[in-house]
Parts: sequence; C-alpha cells; structure tokens
Amino acid sequence: MKDQLKIVSLFFIPCMVLWIWELFLYGPDSDRLPNILEDLLFILLILLLLQFIEGSRWKRTLTLLSFVGYVTFLFFEFIFYYLFSSYFSPSAIFILIETNGEEVSEFLSFYSDGVISISLLLYLLFLILGIWKIRKMDFDKKRIKTYSKVFMGLPLVLLVLIMKISVLSNYNTPYQMLKSFYTYRQEMSSFKNIQLDKFGKFNQVSREEDDLKEVYVIVIGESTTRTHMGIYGYYRNTTPLLKARDTNLTIYRDVISPHAYSVGSLTKALTLENGEVKEARNKGSIIQLINSAGFTSYWISNQRPLGPFESLISKIGVSAHHSSFRSFKVTTEARHYDIEIIDQLRKTLDNATEKKVVFVHLLGTHYIYKNRYPFEFDIFRTVPEGTVAKKKEDQQKVNAYDNAILYNDHVLDQIIEMVEGLDVKSSVLYFSDHGEEVFETIDFAGHNENQ
Repeated sequence: MKDQLKIVSLFFIPCMVLWIWELFLYGPDSDRLPNILEDLLFILLILLLLQFIEGSRWKRTLTLLSFVGYVTFLFFEFIFYYLFSSYFSPSAIFILIETNGEEVSEFLSFYSDGVISISLLLYLLFLILGIWKIRKMDFDKKRIKTYSKVFMGLPLVLLVLIMKISVLSNYNTPYQMLKSFYTYRQEMSSFKNIQLDKFGKFNQVSREEDDLKEVYVIVIGESTTRTHMGIYGYYRNTTPLLKARDTNLTIYRDVISPHAYSVGSLTKALTLENGEVKEARNKGSIIQLINSAGFTSYWISNQRPLGPFESLISKIGVSAHHSSFRSFKVTTEARHYDIEIIDQLRKTLDNATEKKVVFVHLLGTHYIYKNRYPFEFDIFRTVPEGTVAKKKEDQQKVNAYDNAILYNDHVLDQIIEMVEGLDVKSSVLYFSDHGEEVFETIDFAGHNENQ
C-alpha cells in the first residue's frame, strides 16, 4: 500500500508543480480548468490500467514507461502552451512530422528562453527521481482476482467515456498525437499516386493551340505577411524594388491563406481542394492540370524535400515533369539564401521548351529571420514602430523579419527581371503559403493555427 501511494505521488507532484507555475505565469485563468481536469482524469486512467498488470517485473517496467511517457507529455504540453498560448492541435502534428533537423535546430534557437530552460531542468529532475524511486519499489506478485478486475474495470470504462464524450480529449496530448498521426497517414495515402502520375484525372483538358512561346513562373513564399511589406503600406520601405514596378503589377489585397502552416495551406493551394469540397483533391493537383494542358512543368525548391517522412508538399512538387530541390544542407549550415536557386531558374527559362510553367518554392522569411538574408541586407536596426515587442531581443526579431522581407523583395525582383528579359508571352505570380505574427498584435513571433 505504501508503494502504491508513492506511485500516485510520483504522477501527481509534477502535475501540481506545473499547475502552480502556470498560476504564477498566467494568473487565475478559467480556460485552464478543463486541462487541469483532463490531467487528473488521465492520471487516474493510467493508475487504474497499471492495476491490471500481473507479475512484479512487468508491473515495474510498465509503471516506469508510463511515468516517463506521462511526464514527457506533461512538460511538452506545458512548453507548447507557453510558446503558442494554445493547446496541442492536429496542425501541430503535421508541422512536427514534416519538420527536418535544420528546422528543429532553428526552432529551438529561436524560442529558447529562461522559462523553457527551467522547464527542461525540472523535467530531467522529475524524470531521474521518478525512475530511481520506481526501481527501488517492491511490486506485488499476487494474481488479481476476476471480481477485482470487474470492480476496477467499471471506473476505467467510465473515465474513458467521460474523456471521449466531453471536450476533455481535446486537451489530451497523447490522444491528439495518435489521432493526428492517423489523419496524417490518410493524407499521405491520398497523395500516393500524385508523384507517379503526371496527369491525374484530367482527361478532357483543352486550350487554344498557337505557336507562341509561353513562360509562367509561380513563386511560393514562406511565412511572409503583407503587413510588413512596404508595397502594402507598411511604414518601412521593405519592398523598394517591387514598389518601383507597381505600375506593372496587379496587387491582390483580398487573398487569405486557408491555414497558418505550410502543409495545410499548400495542399489546398496546389490542388482543387477547398474548405467546402475536400474530395476535389483526389482529381489531381494544379501541376497535373498544367501537364494535361500540354505545358512542360518544373518544380524548383529551396526547401528540403524530406522531413522524417516524405513531405506532402514534395509529393505534389515531383508530379512536375522536372523537379529540383536545392537545399540539402545540414543543421550547422543554417545560412542559405533564396538567391541560390537563381542559376537553376535561369537554366530552366533558357532551355528550348516552347511552353512551360515553373514553380519556385522559396525559403522566404521563415524563422530564424536573421538567417534568411546576407549581411548587406541588414538595413533596419532602429526600434520598430507599431509593435507590442518591449524586449530588445524581440525588437531585433522584428528588424530581422523586415530585413528578410527586404531580401525577399530582391529575390523577387531578380526573378521578374529574368522573365521580362525573355521577350515572350509571360507572367510571374507570387504568393506566400501563410503569414507570420511578428509582435504586431500579440507578444509572439511565429505562426500557429490556433492564434
């Protein structure tokens, strides 16, 4: 009985410490109550499940694994809420799955601070103490009687039903991870034929036949918000080259991104799917439609094609007749710039193909912002206006983001200039996968689906 109480305390104490710390950080907040209730019920659920395990060796092993898993998820959930002021969501899973090592390194460098450092130290402390205590405990070898199993099973079923029927399961990170991973696998399955099939289900595509050479370049940005672009009225002239061309530009002012993360946004933008008709994706991608219309398609990307799994976006990209991924640099080579794809684009534009559509996927203004541009574009250094950023390091992030926009303007100008020089029927379209919050309305830099 004494060891049973020790196990209960091992699960509850980390939870209570984080509750107190959250109270210190955020103050009384009724929105946190469902998560606290979910934490309590999940602990009870784990403890009840452990009661069904027979044999001291198995019970010790599973208790140890359950404790390590629970504490890991608990601190992961705490840090996620601290960073994004929201709970773990399916979109976060998609981002994690499609994130490569370099992006993880940049993320940790971008968001690390004192609270996260203390959190990690506490996590390691609870983990080491918990493992040490569990290894010292004596676990009962007695077999559990049938009536005892039934007696324990009733509250177990009741707990599962409460968490499933209520909204509490939305706050449970392990459940959300499993559910989202299943959804991700379904998404991957729906794209499985795109990379092999160049034409999709577009069987009756026609266009006017002519002998004109045609070149269309579609540039896809990354994490670039128009509220920091001078051409859209931002107080800093972050887009001087585009602004100089504005009489020849069509500037869209009522376009929104369907999601605040690349996978969700681009799998809609590059297929026929929309918020109302998801099944339309199965007909094919925009690239397959272009192929079916008789154009030669190209995909040139300055982003890695792979995360831990093949990227959904890269699956769409390789349905082009020709695909090229320029970024294979390792984590220590954090600085690589979008201008690096210009030579590949020039070769593509200069080849003899009569009618072509070229997709260019930039690294854009993705964090870490200061790594997105070379030193000569480090122009904005004064205290930024109209920002909620009070800390000097946060104000520097705003400046770095504006410098990244300035460099993005330079890259776009280079692309437009190349296309103009072809003297053929042509156009360049630019859009970003989604925007970015950079201390504009809230004390946060980055993008999150729930904010």
